[in-house]
This record gives sequence, structure tokens and C-alpha cells, in this order.
Amino acid sequence: MACYEIYRPVCAYPFGCSDVSCAKTYSNDCAACSDLNIEEYTSGECQYPQEGYCDPNNRAINCPAIYSPVCAYPYGCSDVSCAQTFDNGCTACGDPNIWKYTIGECPSSQVHCDPNNRPMNCPAIYSPVCAYPFDCFGVPCASTYPSDCDACADPTISSYLPGECPVILLKGILDIAASIEQLLEGEWTGGEEWQAEEGETGVFEEEVVLIA
Repeated sequence: MACYEIYRPVCAYPFGCSDVSCAKTYSNDCAACSDLNIEEYTSGECQYPQEGYCDPNNRAINCPAIYSPVCAYPYGCSDVSCAQTFDNGCTACGDPNIWKYTIGECPSSQVHCDPNNRPMNCPAIYSPVCAYPFDCFGVPCASTYPSDCDACADPTISSYLPGECPVILLKGILDIAASIEQLLEGEWTGGEEWQAEEGETGVFEEEVVLIA
């Protein structure tokens, strides 16, 4: 089907796309509707917001295969060093680890390891990197390695960013969960050493009451 060459832009939405982050500007309505992936459109060019926030109670399940990149931030991450590029806002918010995104690719220096050329011997240097396993898109599942060589020597690692991984304060929650598990198994001693802050130690003591 031939379309007229008139620039009367529309913002077109593919099937399954309800957010402008996965929409695309077409020169006119004819050009938009000639694309079999398009379900509907609005008049004018797509107006992309500078950032979007994910609804944790309404995560996307099926997203259109459109590359309109966004830079997505996992919970606990507010700096681009721990952000990750997703194909579009829909795919970003489909990840339960993501709380917000900005338009465009992340301006990061993320490096991908070559799975067919893993290093065998690495020098004993400390130039830390934050390494991401395959299918890991947020800091909670990343780990700090002494160097890029050490990271890529691990066959489970997909990519890394320079510097140590940002600290996410989950240890206290994990300690409480571990103590409850020990209590249920009859192994809890009532207190254990924990790292309160850098250079400071203490004893975790908490009364746990079980309601039958």
C-alpha cells in the first residue's frame, strides 16, 4: 500500500504498548497503519518524558519488540554506574528490580566479557569492577571482583562496570531472616556478631515472638 508523502506526524503505539516510551513517531497516519505491528496512534510527534516510574503493583508481562532504549535503575540504585539499558520502558518496568528509568541508553562504560575467550590466569592486582552474571540486571545480584580479568574468568559473568558494586543495605534483613530460621530449627543462640558500620561491630539481639 502506497502512502502519501506528507509530513503530518502521528505517535503510533504497537500492540501491547500503552506507554509512550515504546511508541514511535511516523510521518503520517497512513505510514503508521501500514505497519502491521501498530494498533493505534495519536496526532503529533511522540512526546517522550525525561523519566518514568514503574508501578510495582502493575508490572508489564508482554512488551513489544521495539528498540526505544531507556536507562533503568534498580531499587537502591540512584546513579548511572549501577543502571542498565533496556529496550524500552515496558521491558524495564517488567523487571521487578527496576523502580525508574530515563529516556535513552545509559551513558555507562559497561564492558561485556567474551564467552569464547575467558582468561585463565589473572594478575594479583586490585582494580575492582562490579560484575553482572547472565540474566542479572541490577545491583542486588552483582558482585565485586578484584579486576576485570577475574570477573571475566568466571563463566557465569556476562559484563562489568568499573569500580566496586554500590552497597545495598540488605544485611540486617537477611540476618533477621537467618535468625528466625535458626529459631524454628532450634539452633538459634540468641545473638550473633554483625557488622553495623565500617569499622564497628556489635551483637544482634532481638526478641522473636511466634504467634501460633
